[in-house]
Amino acid sequence: MNIDKTTSEVPKPSKETKLGFDPDRLMGSEPKGSESEVKSSEPGKLIDFDKLITRLTDRIDSKDLYSTRLERVRYTPVDGPNGSWVGERGESKYMLNNPEVNEALAKYGRDGIEYRNGVVDFSPVAEAKVTIEGMSENRLSRKDESGNHLAGNFEKANIKLAEQWNKERRDGKDDWTHTDIEKWRKENKLTWHENSDMKTCELVPTIIHEAFRHSGGVFEINKKNNRNGGFDD
Repeated sequence: MNIDKTTSEVPKPSKETKLGFDPDRLMGSEPKGSESEVKSSEPGKLIDFDKLITRLTDRIDSKDLYSTRLERVRYTPVDGPNGSWVGERGESKYMLNNPEVNEALAKYGRDGIEYRNGVVDFSPVAEAKVTIEGMSENRLSRKDESGNHLAGNFEKANIKLAEQWNKERRDGKDDWTHTDIEKWRKENKLTWHENSDMKTCELVPTIIHEAFRHSGGVFEINKKNNRNGGFDD
């Protein structure tokens, strides 16, 4: 397969054009205070998070993160006309009032996305998961001043997934390349989410990734390097 190496993303239309609203507007200035018990959407019933199924957000130790809980929660959505939390902000499920996004979620049997300790959990809607070496603030590949190729997070993830699919003989093939993966993920409207553990990446639907505001791996790396973090776009 002769596919040119892709080192940059095709410019995307604005979030508001694609989603019908701008997820940046869901961000509030301050999170709610921490509570030991969080009310669910059912009157009189409480959510016991200790009994929830363990997922990625439960396996990420907040002591290993460079951001504070306050910083992470400030990059989560807020209650409003576009959506609402089932319980506490940043510690429960966020549900959107957006038919297109909800249709995408329904394909995975979901009606929202969970957050824990201010960390988003896209694992239930992930098509693939890989571990990469040397996650950086650079999602896209680039060249240094000497013209040397520097692989970005997305290319590293594509390489790892190609190795994984070759072992599995995905679609009967054992010659997947990172450029094949890049082409496939774009055709299927998927994007890589860099997790807050700064090691793992998950391949998730772009529409879902963009709709649920969050911090992530690049945010943590920027905090580690004393740079400003930001929405994991």
